Amino acid sequence: MAPRPKRGSQGARPRRDSLLARWRSWQHHHGQSAAESLGKVLGQPLGSMLTWLVMGIALALPAGLWLMLDNFAAVSRNLDSPAQLTVFLEQSVDGDAGMALSRRVGAPWRPSSPMQRWRTSRRAWRRTPCPTS
Repeated sequence: MAPRPKRGSQGARPRRDSLLARWRSWQHHHGQSAAESLGKVLGQPLGSMLTWLVMGIALALPAGLWLMLDNFAAVSRNLDSPAQLTVFLEQSVDGDAGMALSRRVGAPWRPSSPMQRWRTSRRAWRRTPCPTS
Protein backbone atom coordinates (compact mmCIF):
# COMPACT_ATOMS: atom_id res chain seq x y z
CA MET A 1 0.00 0.00 0.00
CA ALA A 2 1.25 3.49 -0.86
CA PRO A 3 2.08 5.85 1.96
CA ARG A 4 -0.44 8.57 2.63
CA PRO A 5 0.62 12.18 2.06
CA LYS A 6 0.92 14.37 5.14
CA ARG A 7 -2.11 16.45 5.98
CA GLY A 8 -0.29 19.81 5.89
CA SER A 9 1.27 19.25 2.43
CA GLN A 10 -0.22 21.33 -0.40
CA GLY A 11 1.79 20.09 -3.38
CA ALA A 12 3.57 22.27 -5.94
CA ARG A 13 3.04 25.99 -5.75
CA PRO A 14 2.86 28.25 -8.81
CA ARG A 15 5.88 30.43 -9.33
CA ARG A 16 5.21 34.04 -8.43
CA ASP A 17 7.65 36.20 -10.36
CA SER A 18 7.39 39.94 -10.50
CA LEU A 19 6.20 41.66 -13.64
CA LEU A 20 9.70 43.04 -14.27
CA ALA A 21 11.21 39.55 -14.04
CA ARG A 22 8.66 38.20 -16.54
CA TRP A 23 9.40 41.08 -18.92
CA ARG A 24 13.13 40.45 -18.79
CA SER A 25 12.59 36.73 -19.32
CA TRP A 26 10.38 37.45 -22.35
CA GLN A 27 13.00 39.81 -23.80
CA HIS A 28 15.79 37.27 -23.27
CA HIS A 29 13.82 34.44 -24.87
CA HIS A 30 12.80 36.50 -27.89
CA GLY A 31 16.33 37.84 -28.31
CA GLN A 32 17.65 34.28 -28.41
CA SER A 33 14.97 33.29 -30.95
CA ALA A 34 15.76 36.28 -33.16
CA ALA A 35 19.50 35.54 -33.07
CA GLU A 36 18.88 31.89 -33.93
CA SER A 37 16.59 32.85 -36.84
CA LEU A 38 19.14 35.35 -38.16
CA GLY A 39 21.82 32.66 -38.00
CA LYS A 40 19.65 30.30 -40.07
CA VAL A 41 18.91 33.02 -42.64
CA LEU A 42 22.57 33.94 -43.01
CA GLY A 43 23.55 30.29 -43.13
CA GLN A 44 21.36 29.64 -46.19
CA PRO A 45 21.05 32.95 -48.09
CA LEU A 46 19.82 31.50 -51.40
CA GLY A 47 17.10 29.41 -49.79
CA SER A 48 16.03 32.36 -47.65
CA MET A 49 15.81 34.70 -50.63
CA LEU A 50 13.76 32.19 -52.61
CA THR A 51 11.42 31.78 -49.64
CA TRP A 52 10.99 35.55 -49.38
CA LEU A 53 10.35 35.75 -53.12
CA VAL A 54 7.62 33.11 -52.95
CA MET A 55 6.02 34.85 -49.96
CA GLY A 56 6.13 38.21 -51.77
CA ILE A 57 4.46 36.75 -54.84
CA ALA A 58 1.84 35.01 -52.71
CA LEU A 59 1.00 38.29 -50.99
CA ALA A 60 1.08 40.38 -54.18
CA LEU A 61 -1.16 38.13 -56.30
CA PRO A 62 -4.45 38.78 -54.46
CA ALA A 63 -3.75 42.52 -54.28
CA GLY A 64 -2.90 42.64 -57.98
CA LEU A 65 -5.97 40.63 -58.93
CA TRP A 66 -8.21 42.90 -56.84
CA LEU A 67 -6.68 45.99 -58.44
CA MET A 68 -7.11 44.55 -61.93
CA LEU A 69 -10.76 43.62 -61.31
CA ASP A 70 -11.51 47.01 -59.77
CA ASN A 71 -10.04 48.80 -62.80
CA PHE A 72 -11.92 46.52 -65.17
CA ALA A 73 -15.17 47.25 -63.33
CA ALA A 74 -14.51 50.99 -63.55
CA VAL A 75 -13.88 50.78 -67.29
CA SER A 76 -16.83 48.50 -68.03
CA ARG A 77 -19.22 50.63 -65.95
CA ASN A 78 -19.33 53.18 -68.78
CA LEU A 79 -19.73 50.60 -71.55
CA ASP A 80 -23.32 49.80 -70.61
CA SER A 81 -24.55 53.36 -70.94
CA PRO A 82 -26.48 54.03 -74.15
CA ALA A 83 -25.27 56.44 -76.79
CA GLN A 84 -26.28 60.02 -76.24
CA LEU A 85 -27.19 62.62 -78.80
CA THR A 86 -27.63 66.26 -77.91
CA VAL A 87 -29.35 68.56 -80.38
CA PHE A 88 -29.36 72.34 -79.90
CA LEU A 89 -32.22 74.12 -81.63
CA GLU A 90 -32.71 77.75 -82.51
CA GLN A 91 -34.26 79.94 -79.84
CA SER A 92 -37.25 80.55 -82.14
CA VAL A 93 -38.29 76.83 -82.13
CA ASP A 94 -41.29 76.37 -79.83
CA GLY A 95 -41.88 73.43 -77.47
CA ASP A 96 -44.33 71.51 -79.71
CA ALA A 97 -41.97 71.58 -82.72
CA GLY A 98 -39.08 70.51 -80.51
CA MET A 99 -41.06 67.58 -79.07
CA ALA A 100 -42.10 66.50 -82.59
CA LEU A 101 -38.47 66.58 -83.71
CA SER A 102 -37.43 64.66 -80.61
CA ARG A 103 -39.97 61.91 -81.33
CA ARG A 104 -39.00 61.75 -84.98
CA VAL A 105 -35.23 61.54 -84.31
CA GLY A 106 -35.61 58.93 -81.56
CA ALA A 107 -38.06 56.74 -83.47
CA PRO A 108 -35.75 54.74 -85.77
CA TRP A 109 -33.68 53.03 -83.10
CA ARG A 110 -35.76 53.45 -79.95
CA PRO A 111 -39.41 54.12 -80.56
CA SER A 112 -40.43 54.72 -76.94
CA SER A 113 -37.17 55.42 -75.18
CA PRO A 114 -37.51 56.46 -71.54
CA MET A 115 -34.13 58.19 -71.87
CA GLN A 116 -35.41 60.57 -74.59
CA ARG A 117 -35.88 64.01 -73.03
CA TRP A 118 -36.92 67.37 -74.30
CA ARG A 119 -35.64 70.39 -72.42
CA THR A 120 -36.33 73.97 -73.15
CA SER A 121 -33.34 76.29 -73.31
CA ARG A 122 -34.25 77.79 -69.94
CA ARG A 123 -34.30 74.33 -68.23
CA ALA A 124 -31.11 73.26 -69.96
CA TRP A 125 -29.23 76.34 -68.74
CA ARG A 126 -30.33 75.68 -65.16
CA ARG A 127 -29.02 72.09 -65.29
CA THR A 128 -25.74 72.90 -67.06
CA PRO A 129 -22.87 73.73 -64.70
CA CYS A 130 -21.18 77.06 -65.35
CA PRO A 131 -17.60 76.92 -66.59
CA THR A 132 -15.02 78.06 -64.07
CA SER A 133 -13.02 80.20 -66.46
